[in-house]
Amino acid sequence: MRLGLAFLVLALPAAGQTAHRFPEAPFPAPGTSYRLVRTGQESAVDRALGLERLHQEPTIHRSVRLEGEVEVGRDSNRLRIDRASLANGPRRVAIDLVGRELEGRGWLFDVPGGLGDGEASLLRQTLHPMGSIGVLRSACRPVEPVAPGDFWLADAEPFVHALGLDPEHVDLDASSATCHLERVYGRGDRTFGVLGFDVDITPRIVDGHRVWRGRLRYQGRVESAIDAAVPWGRAEFTYDLSTETRFRVDGRIVSVLRRTTGRGTEEILPPADAPPAPRSERSGP
Repeated sequence: MRLGLAFLVLALPAAGQTAHRFPEAPFPAPGTSYRLVRTGQESAVDRALGLERLHQEPTIHRSVRLEGEVEVGRDSNRLRIDRASLANGPRRVAIDLVGRELEGRGWLFDVPGGLGDGEASLLRQTLHPMGSIGVLRSACRPVEPVAPGDFWLADAEPFVHALGLDPEHVDLDASSATCHLERVYGRGDRTFGVLGFDVDITPRIVDGHRVWRGRLRYQGRVESAIDAAVPWGRAEFTYDLSTETRFRVDGRIVSVLRRTTGRGTEEILPPADAPPAPRSERSGP
């Protein structure tokens, strides 16, 4: 359900827990430089029902890893790629992007030409803000102070944007998002917080086709400085999309069932020539 309320605490803080305020702030701020490490894996499989017999396509597996240095500008960001590799099915290739510079607005970077459709698609997805610490922090950010153990309902639409979906292609009234503050800890001279999210989205249109029924589950956590004064942090996420699309073929109805699952991470680290950041104290997924 799309919420009219901006914030609703579902659990009272445990006795003795301190409440923390997460300010709204540019993240990272213009002028910041940092090292970016992103990984992504995805699997997809289609089944067709309504034909003479069940037809199932082979499962497609893809993965990508990208490392580089980012300079954050006031109007655009610049990413210099140091390493990029991609596996598309059984084929693993080093993408010839080392030393290339990509420019983009916000968290969207342009994908260069010369790649196959599968490689370009997955690289575009990896460069997309789906797993971005800044985007997820903003989507999860509570408007009131919260303590570890607090849960709140959030607007699902920012997560829809983070996934790269058109809000017109999802049923926002049937979608929901719940966030919580997992824990708070000291790291160097900063206080860091780990925000968790669990989003349930009802898609209407996927890949240009109207969905008969479907569900997208998007879960993860984002770790960052509470005051957003430094960009160092980590995000990790998973998604699980199941859809049924119906077509008429030779006078009969054919249902195509698709399931796409994936996971990814993003780490923001100091530039290569800067002192190392304190180690993360994150727990396992």
